[in-house]
Amino acid sequence: MFNVTIISIATDRYVQFWANLVRSYYALPEPDLNFKWVVLTDSGQKLPKDIVELLGTRLQIFQIEHEPWPFVTLYRYKYINEIRNFLTDELLVYIDADMKFSGNFLPFSIMANNAGSRLAFVKHPGFYRSRTIFSINSIRNPLLFMKDFLKKLIYGGIGAWETRKISTAFVPRKFRKHYYIGAIWFGYRDAFLEMCEYLSIQVTLDESCGVIAKWHDESHLNSYANKIEHLALNPEFCFATSYKALANLKPIISVVDKNESSGWIR
Repeated sequence: MFNVTIISIATDRYVQFWANLVRSYYALPEPDLNFKWVVLTDSGQKLPKDIVELLGTRLQIFQIEHEPWPFVTLYRYKYINEIRNFLTDELLVYIDADMKFSGNFLPFSIMANNAGSRLAFVKHPGFYRSRTIFSINSIRNPLLFMKDFLKKLIYGGIGAWETRKISTAFVPRKFRKHYYIGAIWFGYRDAFLEMCEYLSIQVTLDESCGVIAKWHDESHLNSYANKIEHLALNPEFCFATSYKALANLKPIISVVDKNESSGWIR
């Protein structure tokens, strides 16, 4: 019996990144062989043969059209909501195709150890600070400190917040605390699908007013996170070596450098 489904959207060249994501998971010392994988793609008949054979019945493929930027990412909640009846596992994980597994990923343990939270979001690696901006940053990186200080002064917190009230993704100034990445989030099925349904509607409402949220799906995710109780995870789950603030974290899931990933692609 399967318990966890990992969902990704992979159109155009991102099909190869998704294939590498799967390969990276099964290259781990102890991968969970019961994970189920869902890919929404425009290339269902062109998925790499080794991945199709590796996953077998653990793979579900759903056909979508490739959309120009930013709609392929903006519509992710709609795409997931449309296949909700096929997503039956207790725990659902969304992860961008252009990521890779760097360590053991144990979503059930994470959620079980944080009773009361039905969804988990990951702090954006670009806006993560291991301590407050008034301590370590002011000593080691005064320029970063000044930038953070000005953003906090002007916007109420660091992050790419949607500040226009015309958008349903607007986050009031007093709630601009943790800014989360849109590349990975997970939780229990009911809460996960409730979020997708709600945000699909919010995106449609924005479009009816001729509005696209500042940072697309991520803006809507951050707006939703401020409305519910949730688990806030550090960027071990979206690690990028380019961010010095992450130096003390041990990566579990990492961002792929698209310019250096060709060695994985088959």
